[in-house]
Amino acid sequence: MARGRGRTGYFLQYMGLWLLYILLGWTPLFFATWLAGVLGELWCYLDARHRRRAEENMVRHLGVRKERARELGKSNYRHYALTLLEIARLARMDRRTAETYIDATSFAQVVKEGLAAGKGLVVVTGHLGNWEWGSLLLSLGGAAVGVIAKPMDNPWINSFLDRIRNKAGMQVWSKQGAIRRAMQTLRQGQGFAAVIDQDGGTKGFVSTFLGAPASTMSLPVALAIRMGSPILVSALIREGGALSFRAVQNSLHWPKPGVPEEEDLARLVLAVNNDLSEIIRSYPEQWIWIHNRWKTVSLATATPAAPLSPQVG
Repeated sequence: MARGRGRTGYFLQYMGLWLLYILLGWTPLFFATWLAGVLGELWCYLDARHRRRAEENMVRHLGVRKERARELGKSNYRHYALTLLEIARLARMDRRTAETYIDATSFAQVVKEGLAAGKGLVVVTGHLGNWEWGSLLLSLGGAAVGVIAKPMDNPWINSFLDRIRNKAGMQVWSKQGAIRRAMQTLRQGQGFAAVIDQDGGTKGFVSTFLGAPASTMSLPVALAIRMGSPILVSALIREGGALSFRAVQNSLHWPKPGVPEEEDLARLVLAVNNDLSEIIRSYPEQWIWIHNRWKTVSLATATPAAPLSPQVG
């Protein structure tokens, strides 16, 4: 845990989260929704640096005009605020009530098909829609028993979110021991989930994401190839107002026996990125455009002396 100013800063962030939890989680829904809209507008106005990055990413990778990017940017920040509202409501809901807000009919059918082979299932998702409510979706559909997640820097907020995920029936695996637990899960014919839409760093696998080269965390795909498990790309999308969700997913992707691992990895990472890109294009206001997804490849291109190698992370 951080000391001094870092520890104090983390504590203040946690207290801010608790204030939002009370305001958004315990007030009448109509008021909380209105408040989330106000917070989203204010957030967008104050966070100029990230807002500009989001708009630039939309222009470059969605191919929209600057005016349209500004409109989407405002909707994007409202989405973040609604996501906080929904997480706050989930924290105080019983599981049975929470399930009534999710339409997972088609998702459950594809999951059943994927698990039928007895090879387990690797569910790939991103920071798209409401990813914390997605933990409930994964356990509800029987798609995953655990999720590989990088711990947040703030330990108090990380513990708060882990309690929500555990309440939804989802184990959270940090990096240490995650590979062993994931492989054990696949051997038992069960599934695990991973979020891979963020920059994969210098150890990531270079593939196309939203039409441009990006470093992608390839570990979940590599495990699927090793175990012969199918891969499913899915996200829990908000439709309409707050607390109205529908699971969207693409078709299953299967490893090809006898194909060199590096070749199959390139094929499947590209397929996963294409599926995520397709969902993002359909719901552009519900993805984290403020994240610098293409950072590592851009830096490698600008620094020829330190090229990025497209190898498995």
